[in-house]
Amino acid sequence: MNQEGQFCKGLCYLLNVIDIQLLPLRERKEDIPLPIQRFIKIFGEEMKKNISGISEDALKCY
Repeated sequence: MNQEGQFCKGLCYLLNVIDIQLLPLRERKEDIPLPIQRFIKIFGEEMKKNISGISEDALKCY
């Protein structure tokens, strides 16, 4: 299917069948800590830094 150019079209169709609507993150502030922890882990590993987390005071800033 990929060689025939059909794979991408089929995948796009399947992804467009389901419409998921989410409120913006600014309206779901309780969800912010999870991506923050993920970014800290990813960028800490990339920069070879041992970052254990973020303080509660910093989390209150949003």
